[in-house]
Amino acid sequence: MLSIAFNPGFALLLAIPLTLMAPRAFRPAVIAAAAAAAVALLLTPPFGGHGSFAQIGLEVVPLRLDALAQTFGLAFLFGAAIVGLSTHERVHPLEDGAILAMAGGATSALFAGDLVSFVAGVETAGLAGAWIIFSSPAPGALAAGGRYLLWQWLGGLFLLSGVAFHLADGFGSAFGPLPADSAGGALFLIGLAFKAGAPLLHLWLRDASPMATPHGGAALAMFGAPLAIYGLARGFAGEPTLIYAGLTMAGAFALWALAEDDLRRALTRSQAAQLGLCAAAIGVGTPTAFAAAVAHAFTVILGYGLMMLAVGAAAEAYGSARASGARGVARAMPLTALLYFFGAASAAALPGFAGYVSGVALLAGFAPVWAKIVVLATLALTAALTLARIPFPYFIARNAPSPAPENTQGARLGMALAAFFCLAIGTIPGWLYAMVPPAPLAVEAYAGERVTMALQLIGGACAVWAAAMALRPIGAVRAYDLMDLDRLYAGPAAAAVAWIGAQILRAFAAAGGLAGRGLGVAGAWLLALAQRRDRPHGRGAWGAAWTPLALVAAAALSLLAVR
Repeated sequence: MLSIAFNPGFALLLAIPLTLMAPRAFRPAVIAAAAAAAVALLLTPPFGGHGSFAQIGLEVVPLRLDALAQTFGLAFLFGAAIVGLSTHERVHPLEDGAILAMAGGATSALFAGDLVSFVAGVETAGLAGAWIIFSSPAPGALAAGGRYLLWQWLGGLFLLSGVAFHLADGFGSAFGPLPADSAGGALFLIGLAFKAGAPLLHLWLRDASPMATPHGGAALAMFGAPLAIYGLARGFAGEPTLIYAGLTMAGAFALWALAEDDLRRALTRSQAAQLGLCAAAIGVGTPTAFAAAVAHAFTVILGYGLMMLAVGAAAEAYGSARASGARGVARAMPLTALLYFFGAASAAALPGFAGYVSGVALLAGFAPVWAKIVVLATLALTAALTLARIPFPYFIARNAPSPAPENTQGARLGMALAAFFCLAIGTIPGWLYAMVPPAPLAVEAYAGERVTMALQLIGGACAVWAAAMALRPIGAVRAYDLMDLDRLYAGPAAAAVAWIGAQILRAFAAAGGLAGRGLGVAGAWLLALAQRRDRPHGRGAWGAAWTPLALVAAAALSLLAVR
């Protein structure tokens, strides 16, 4: 029997030319059909490697199917269909092609069985992500896209260096568990940290999704950092460093998100906090923790993609996504606001929604009490952000704007599909629990004490936020931009570099002037010497010609000596 070795991501990549040529009305159908074809390819072959071949002495495995790749693959392909169905209002096809390229590159990386193919897929997704940002009409999109491209290139450089050192150490090219204490494994881990937006390596997160269009921002959220979480799960399960790094990432970004005034940036940082919890659970490495991390990444992809679409659509309609500019968008765009709440309820781990069933499994995977406290604090801050911080100032504020047309049918359909997944997983979690590796999750999600704890956590977080808003009225909040590490190299560091550069240029100019003056003096001296030797008056004919004759005689003597 002929085995199918066609990577599901290739179905999305091959659909790019069709998308670029198709009329606007048919582009959603092309993207959705490509995602459906990829799902069929994902479910057809048996688990294992398919179609491997040798290239330049390395084994290339274009398709390696197992439960881990299948779970992430379904999440990515559902995300591609969700974003694809929201494409009716885009006039130019370039962004659709970029979204398909990012989804296809990320999906092909999931199913690559060797390190080289994985890095190729990751870098394809990174280049397409920059293309998505460049396609945005936002004024700062060019600078944001350049910053994103630079940081993605740095991450890719570490990944390739890690692969090279890994192969030089005598290891094979198969993408499996990697030794973090080796040079290759350490470099590969740092590359994945770049791609995940870990603290100190996260500066591309600031303006990536916020500067893109609503659909482009959702694609960046669904296919960007979650791909790095897959890489950590594949290569570094049980690595203790991930526990501390992931929990630090979760706590820091959760606080940062709660303080952010730009709500699209707040969602970006909040998603980074949730993915930090996934990384920490991968570092724990037990079967329960690993399976919970995969399940939570699945629900984060869908929930945050939905919220990015909804908040981005409202911001596109009214020109701002700042909490300080209270809008009351729900009165003008009620369906968008309602669909946002499905994603917010999932991200806040509200019982009945997807984030709850993965959140309780995630909590069960952490044994130390201090780690459980960090997880609970992150979930509480996320709940305050998604259920109170964004809706009250932005959707439900009293100063409602003038009515704007609701999103087109395609955009509502895409968000409705994401909302359906959030609700379906939350009410019937058994199929997700049975799918995640390494074994079905044996967690009773709706045990009484777990539901009570979740409700208390959410209620307490929202009550604290409501009290804070009562002490400081929403209308009195002033617009602000949070400080980030980029202020360092755009502020003091940039000033220091500019001063050093000015001193170097000044020294170079002084040296150039000195050299120019020296050359001028030397030239004047040579010219004077030549003029003195070129004065035949006052000398005889032989005296005027002795110099050239002497040169000819010297040349003749030299030739005779050589012979």
